[in-house]
Amino acid sequence: MVENPNGPFQHQTDDPDQNDVEMEEVENYSDNEEDSYLESEEFEAIDNQLDMLNSVLDSLEQKNDGILAELKTLLHENREIRKQLQECRVEEQNQPQESN
Repeated sequence: MVENPNGPFQHQTDDPDQNDVEMEEVENYSDNEEDSYLESEEFEAIDNQLDMLNSVLDSLEQKNDGILAELKTLLHENREIRKQLQECRVEEQNQPQESN
């Protein structure tokens, strides 16, 4: 067997076109490995950003829920006050008529 100058993972053929194809495959494998590493770093960075966004959105949702609870309380209190005022007005309107 003839020692292959292109590396131990390739076999030497007499067909130069076949050797070129095999060489391209090895280069593509190397590029794919590097791309894969870069992609995994990019995915990790995106994953971290999504985690941060998720945390921020959770915080906003909690604040929103708190504000909604406060608004409901204020609305309920406002209704009670309006009801009391309306009852006072009715009483005031009835009192002068009773005195006549």
